[in-house]
Amino acid sequence: MKNLVILGASRAGKTTLSYEINRIYPQYHVISGDSIRDAFAEALPQNEINASNGKGMRGRFS
Repeated sequence: MKNLVILGASRAGKTTLSYEINRIYPQYHVISGDSIRDAFAEALPQNEINASNGKGMRGRFS
């Protein structure tokens, strides 16, 4: 099974598309960007990933 990554602007319908793909192809799992960010914040607290509403990394990483 291949992985799909859906990228786009805010409110472009990424989540809607993801859940529609999951409905048609239930072998795919939907993982939200928020879940990924939370996992990184827990694993790497020194990076302050969720500081300032998730903007804590902007000054350190391009």
